[in-house]
Amino acid sequence: KQIGSVAAQRTFLKLEGPYIRLTALRKSTDGEALMLRLYNMEESEHEAVLHLPEEFPLVYRTNLTGKHQERLPSSDGILHICVPPKKMVTLELKKQSCRYPRERAGA
Repeated sequence: KQIGSVAAQRTFLKLEGPYIRLTALRKSTDGEALMLRLYNMEESEHEAVLHLPEEFPLVYRTNLTGKHQERLPSSDGILHICVPPKKMVTLELKKQSCRYPRERAGA
């Protein structure tokens, strides 16, 4: 029997779309984000629906080298994205960060 309020099991990432495949999932080179690639196997554009991990609420479309092309909107952890026919889409999932400037010594 489980003790506590955290779920014993959960889905980390869920992909919906009959013709869309997840072809890669890895950490970014700086270790602060996840990189994933989706591929559309069909001759027509199809929508992918990603249920994102709550730890990674920010989503960016990137090029193959990881450079951000655009930030993608997600709602309640769900991202809808159209994938062109026979094409790959690379996404970066980032954690929300709160960065405060360091206090200067003696201030």
